[in-house]
Amino acid sequence: MDFHVAEVAVPTDPQAARHPVLDAICQVSAEHHRRELGHVDLADGDPAALAARYADQRSRELVWLVAVRGPRPAGTPDGRFAGIRLVGEAGARGPQADDVLAASTVALPLVDNLEVADTDMVLRTEALGQGVWEALVAAQEQVAAARGRTTVHAWSFSVPTSDDPADLPDPTGAVRVRRDHPEVARRLAAGYRFAQAERHSEQLLPLPEAVLARACDDTRARAAGYGVVQWVGATPEAYLVDKCHLLQAMSTDAPVGGMGFQSQAWDPERVRVDEARALVGLDLVTTAVRHEATGRLVGFTAVVVPHHLPQVGHQEETLVLEGHRGHGLGLLLKARNVRLLLDTHPQVRRVHTWNADENDRMLAINEALGYRLVGIEAAWRKDLA
Repeated sequence: MDFHVAEVAVPTDPQAARHPVLDAICQVSAEHHRRELGHVDLADGDPAALAARYADQRSRELVWLVAVRGPRPAGTPDGRFAGIRLVGEAGARGPQADDVLAASTVALPLVDNLEVADTDMVLRTEALGQGVWEALVAAQEQVAAARGRTTVHAWSFSVPTSDDPADLPDPTGAVRVRRDHPEVARRLAAGYRFAQAERHSEQLLPLPEAVLARACDDTRARAAGYGVVQWVGATPEAYLVDKCHLLQAMSTDAPVGGMGFQSQAWDPERVRVDEARALVGLDLVTTAVRHEATGRLVGFTAVVVPHHLPQVGHQEETLVLEGHRGHGLGLLLKARNVRLLLDTHPQVRRVHTWNADENDRMLAINEALGYRLVGIEAAWRKDLA
């Protein structure tokens, strides 16, 4: 198959015009997810929101790369990286939807974890086994190296597990993945190592009222001096400093296996930037727990709901600070957030979440709230230097 790799130009005014190539990326994403998962719940499906989030390069640099059918057109300028041409500039004709065979991202944090590049990829079925995957991985690594990054992260979902001791073990959990699975074999051949297994679980809504009412009972929490606060959308100003503290703690609290994430530094400006980007095309539903004696937030959980797919929710972070555990706050937080989600977004019918295989505490809470395992996602790491 004849193809070339191109970088998608960052939109300069996503409100005025949208690059046609972003529509193509959404089409490829939908095809990829239908093939791999049987649904489009996790696919990019809103080109306008995609353009707006891409244009916001404040706390992280994001690079979109696409594999385009056919040879690189003669006379077109190179992009910022050798062998990768630039497409989608304002006023320029980009590839047509059917010409985009695959798309991938390279996300480069600009505040902390400055050695890391996080990557993702979606492919059309016809691109499988045609060298497209390999070309985009090479381009991702080229982008990462050009930005001085030494570690590349990647993820693969729906990887089959195995009980065979000869198969690939999670370095910190109990899962083994099959070496002969195509995605696993490709990652190993490209020099990546299996760094962590994450359990992808799904919660079907609405929950039985008896289950939800029992989990929402705050008698124990109130007796220990805690109360619940909730909001939809951006964090209220009164809780902004506490949200910074919670996000910083979240960056080191969740098990990271062999991925090597470092502590994140959060301040009010970064929270506002992050939430502004997250709220493009999404609703954010949050429940927090407050320590009444100090008035400080000591735990939170959040779910996002995409506007273009209102029947689907995606579970974001959940945390109770050390020193405030042992009072049933984690279960209460998530249960009360389900109640708020059903009140504000009654059309949601399922929520997706991911947890490290070794995160027994959170997995137990999820199981109590009806989450059931739907697949294993493999996290990969490659050190470039």
